[in-house]
Amino acid sequence: MSEILSEARQKAVMQIEAGFPKEPEPKNEIEKPIQIVIKGDCLPEDSREVFDKLDYHQNFSEYFALRHKIPDCVSEGYMHFEFDHETKKLYVFVIYDSTRKLTEEEENLLISYTQGQLSDGIGEGFEQLEFADGIFNPSPWHLDQEIELTYISE
Repeated sequence: MSEILSEARQKAVMQIEAGFPKEPEPKNEIEKPIQIVIKGDCLPEDSREVFDKLDYHQNFSEYFALRHKIPDCVSEGYMHFEFDHETKKLYVFVIYDSTRKLTEEEENLLISYTQGQLSDGIGEGFEQLEFADGIFNPSPWHLDQEIELTYISE
């Protein structure tokens, strides 16, 4: 019996020396998800209080393609509108989940991708939906849109 155990031990040592994957070491720190929030202003004619808290649950990350080079750490991406009662402006938010902060280059890629979706993809489809009798959804994008990216840690 000890010969069998000895052979098994030798085989395990040989596999480890040959680069056989080891068990990952436990991390002391649990990775906390963070949210990436991309905020943009809407057109003045769409700035109506009726759109405050409007959500659209079309998943932006569903359309990540290899050509966009969005990092794997980014997922989800849902559109949300908020009306600022002081400035009387409507803002669109696209909120992504991520396991880490992005590099500046990755942030710019995500902003570009998001604006593309807001202008022609998800946003175009959303804009054509009727919100209420004769009122159509606001346009989530415009040519001179001011965009900002922020992080929220949970």
